[in-house]
Amino acid sequence: MFLVHFVFYCAIFLRFISKPKKITKMIDRNVLEELEKIRILTLLGVKTALSVEEAAVYTNLSKSHIYKLCHFKKIPHWKGGGNKFTYFNKKELEQWMLSRRVSTNDELEVEAANYTVTGKLRPAASRADAPATLKTVKGKGNGHKKTSVS
Repeated sequence: MFLVHFVFYCAIFLRFISKPKKITKMIDRNVLEELEKIRILTLLGVKTALSVEEAAVYTNLSKSHIYKLCHFKKIPHWKGGGNKFTYFNKKELEQWMLSRRVSTNDELEVEAANYTVTGKLRPAASRADAPATLKTVKGKGNGHKKTSVS
């Protein structure tokens, strides 16, 4: 039994030994990618203007998604070098990442209870997710009022 296990493990070992370059290239590539991420993360503490690669690491998004957000003007960015380079302000990126807060269930329950008692929503200034203004518009013909957001 020992001999069977020994031969089996020797065969596996020889299979990996026969392709050492492929394995070491794969390991080297992964190690280099991780080292590059570590290098970028250490620079992020010092820099205020970030490149696309650095912004991708900072926001944990892919570079292609960052470019797509820039194209549709969904993320604050700066152009430099005759519109050739794209840069990001670190503080603006942080504000953008924290701009869409989701209320907790407890907060929603308190808001619902307040609305049931008072019949009013909180003022828009105190609600980050509330529309800027609400207008009441008279409907056509049947006298019903509709609320629209403007």
